[in-house]
Amino acid sequence: MPERQRRIIQTVVDHAPEHNLTVLDLACLAGGYSLELASHGYQVTGIEGRSESHEKAERGRRESGYENVRFFRDDVRNLSRNKYGEYDIVLCLGILYHLEAEDALKLIDNVYSVCRRFAIFDTHFSFTPDEKVIYRGQTYAGHSSREHDLSHPWSSIGNQFSFFFTRPSLYNALEAAGFSSVYECLMPAAPDYFINRTTLIAIKGRPVTLNRTPLGKRRVWPEAKPHSVLRRFAVRTFKVAKKLWR
Repeated sequence: MPERQRRIIQTVVDHAPEHNLTVLDLACLAGGYSLELASHGYQVTGIEGRSESHEKAERGRRESGYENVRFFRDDVRNLSRNKYGEYDIVLCLGILYHLEAEDALKLIDNVYSVCRRFAIFDTHFSFTPDEKVIYRGQTYAGHSSREHDLSHPWSSIGNQFSFFFTRPSLYNALEAAGFSSVYECLMPAAPDYFINRTTLIAIKGRPVTLNRTPLGKRRVWPEAKPHSVLRRFAVRTFKVAKKLWR
C-alpha cells in the first residue's frame, strides 16, 4: 500500500505542485490518500459510502488536526457538480471495477463534469472483450465479475455484479467523456499491482485543432483480437490474479 500511495501522491504533486488546489477523493475508505494530500497543503474532500470507513476517516481527520480536509458519507453514484461543486483534481481509485458497466461510465462522465484540471483513475481491467455494453451510442467491452460479500469493506453498495472494462474501452470512455488526453503512470513503481491493474491520468484540456494537417473522422481504440492461445493464457492469468486479489 505505501507504494500505491506514493504513486498517486507523486502524480498529483508532479502535475499540480501549487498549494491550496482542491482535490476530490472518491470512495476514499478510511481517508489515507485524503489525509496524506492534506498534509501536503491541498484542500481535500473525501466521499465514502460505508459508515465504518467514514467513521475511520473522520477519526483520522480529528487526530491529525488538519483543517483542510473534510469527509462526506455518500454513494459515489450520487456525484454531481450541483451537489459537490468543482475540484482541480479528482481521484477515482479502485472504484470503477466495483460498479456495473453503466454506473461506471456515468461516474466517468460525472468526474469529468466536476474536474477542472485532471483526474486519476486507478483500476483493474479485463484482458478480453467477452461482453459488450452500449452507452450513449458507443460500444464498450470487458467482462462481468461477482462482487465481494456485502460484509467485505471493499464490496460495492447495492450491486452483486460489477464490470471490468478492457484497456481500449477505458481509453475510449475517458475520451468520450471529454478528457483531451490520457497517460499511464509507470513510475513510481507499484510492485504489488496485479498485471490487470493500471493508473491512468486523464487531462481536462483544450482539444487541439491541427492548423496544417486535416483531421479525418474521430477514431477510437479498437478491441484487441488475440490469438486463441494468447487468449487462453490471458484468461488463465486473470483468474489466478483474481483469486489472489480476493
